[in-house]
Amino acid sequence: MQTIKLRVRDDIYKKLLWLLGKFDQEEVEIISEDSNYLENKKFLAKELEEIEQKKAKMYSLQDAEKLLEEVIKKHEEN
Repeated sequence: MQTIKLRVRDDIYKKLLWLLGKFDQEEVEIISEDSNYLENKKFLAKELEEIEQKKAKMYSLQDAEKLLEEVIKKHEEN
């Protein structure tokens, strides 16, 4: 499946969504790009870059579980 990004004038936006809505969901999926999506995309791109450049701190599964348990205990006490 291919992904495209379109910039459309406000006056035809609803018409375009109506047209795309006529396709089966398996043929065309509308992916909304709200501000959270864009922020998350930027954040994840930065994280991926750190991983690829070997600058990210990696944790074993056991270390991650231990850290998570510490956070849970800390919040249970409050």
